Amino acid sequence: MAQDNSRNNRLHSRTLYNETVLINDSLKVLCNDISTGGLFVHANRALQPGSMVRITFPDNAFKVMAMVQSAGEVGGVGLAFTDLNPVQARKIEELIEQAKAVNEQRESQQKILIIEDSETVRAQNKNIFSLEGFNVLEGADGVDALKILSSITPEAVVLDLQMKTMDGYKVLAYLKSKPHLKDIPVVVFSARFTNEDRMKVKLGGADEFLQKMTTPPDKLVSIIKELIAKRAAQKQSQDE
Repeated sequence: MAQDNSRNNRLHSRTLYNETVLINDSLKVLCNDISTGGLFVHANRALQPGSMVRITFPDNAFKVMAMVQSAGEVGGVGLAFTDLNPVQARKIEELIEQAKAVNEQRESQQKILIIEDSETVRAQNKNIFSLEGFNVLEGADGVDALKILSSITPEAVVLDLQMKTMDGYKVLAYLKSKPHLKDIPVVVFSARFTNEDRMKVKLGGADEFLQKMTTPPDKLVSIIKELIAKRAAQKQSQDE
């Protein structure tokens, strides 16, 4: 019964929580959302449903126990908090309120979605775009990105190609198949740089193809800004 209640809590009060937590003191996972009942995270290692894990929140603020509710081979994982004491429950509520405040502040910022399975590359690009005033959303692979896109429409997407669970080609096809997403500028940012890849993403509807090793951060930011401004001008022209 307690497990059912925690699931109901999450279904009715999820809050976007784009932070990294530590599982069992060793596995870093990217969170999608948080509620008083638990977390939904992206893990690059399989977690056994029904198993108990220890969650450490950012900056080692505090730790709680949780039960793995659902998990694929790799990908989205639901974690239900268990045996929270009053202090832990209060800290969770404080985290949710902080996340809501951050989300509210970010609503006024342009949103960019970075879909990248390398934590290092993702963190670097997040820092770069955050400094430029963007609200940066992170997807650790295609499946993770689709969950974000189900409720949020970003102004632009930076897309890796080589990802295990769902690669960049499939994400690009998904974006272009949805009327409300098809016009979002997409910059493919990949380690692969063959003519075949370039042709394939261009035919798929990507706006730009950039190689990771040879593209400086300021160029990536500049191109994203140009594409967003171009799309905004097109929309304004259509509305007039």
